[in-house]
Amino acid sequence: QTRTRKHLEFSLYRMLRVYFTPNHIQHDPMTHSISGHQDDVECSDRGHPECPSRIPAILSSLEGSFEGLEMFNVTREASDSELERCHSPKMITFLTNCYAKAKKQNVDVTEVVPGVFPSYVRYIQPQRPKDDVLSEIGLFCFDTCTPIGEFSIHCAKQAASAAIDAAEDIDIENNKSLTYVLVRPPGHHATYESCGGFCYFNSSALAAVTLLERLKEKNKGKLTRVAIIDIDYHHGNGTQDIFYTSSDVVYCSIHADPDFDYPHFTGRANEIGIDDGEGFNFNFPLPPDALFDDDYLPAFQKLLKAMKNENMNPDGIIVSLGMDAMAGDTVGSYHLNVDNYNTLGTLLKRSFQVPTIVVQEGGYNKSRETMAAGIVAFLQGILN
Repeated sequence: QTRTRKHLEFSLYRMLRVYFTPNHIQHDPMTHSISGHQDDVECSDRGHPECPSRIPAILSSLEGSFEGLEMFNVTREASDSELERCHSPKMITFLTNCYAKAKKQNVDVTEVVPGVFPSYVRYIQPQRPKDDVLSEIGLFCFDTCTPIGEFSIHCAKQAASAAIDAAEDIDIENNKSLTYVLVRPPGHHATYESCGGFCYFNSSALAAVTLLERLKEKNKGKLTRVAIIDIDYHHGNGTQDIFYTSSDVVYCSIHADPDFDYPHFTGRANEIGIDDGEGFNFNFPLPPDALFDDDYLPAFQKLLKAMKNENMNPDGIIVSLGMDAMAGDTVGSYHLNVDNYNTLGTLLKRSFQVPTIVVQEGGYNKSRETMAAGIVAFLQGILN
């Protein structure tokens, strides 16, 4: 169904609700320009790792893996007012109109990618080129591997709406509630005013502010917080940016150290938030050769311990579930396995019995089936 029913209750302990965007297949990017050249990734559809073939194995693995599975197909696009809760109006307007404007300027364009970035301007306020979308995109995109095709923004808005709908519908009276948001493109690299890292709008952030609003209404003036736990291989620079001054949403991330991997400029342990958000941002960067038992698991345990502080204890959790830390991923360099993800899910639920929404982020494994098994194992770890 296109839009979900509101606040449904389920009796099965292992009931899993899945919000899925079937039109994701329309977003099939090609341009993956890394280090000055097109980097065609193994097992991708058209060269870009963030491609439609990531999804079918996940859907197949979900079916039959749970005692109850309820699927909600989301085809609506998030409205501007919904997106503005985490993104600037200028960014939303630009991305919405980008491809159509580019086609009017250049009939041969298939994807829009920045060719210039205005950060080089030092002494004057850079002026936006008049009606030159191919130059202007550098104001709203921070890399050259996040192309905008004909359907990219439509699919990104549907992914955002799926996360919002999941947060609107989850049963906040049931601390065992679990919802999985299976969407692409991912979102955790999208900042308040820029897209990048394969991400256009930040679905996890939008789910967090939606869930927070509902929990605050329920708690009627009591201190209320939502935590975002990001276990994608890469630092979620976008999510950190959106909540860096907020104490309402706690951001916690385990990721590859930016000294050696994307996004390079954020994700260090000394980034703890500013203003009201000081002390509510936690980064756990790991070295290139990080092992699960020696590095990843201890970092995850430190993360959980930090969140259990009485001033930090969350009333709801959003998990940014990236699978690119898994062995065999074409983008990540770590070697987590299926059992490791089950352990992470189990530890999370042992630590916090609160409504939880898991939002799919990265994951570009050569074995789609192995990646799918890892996702199911993580979800089962939470439910068991």
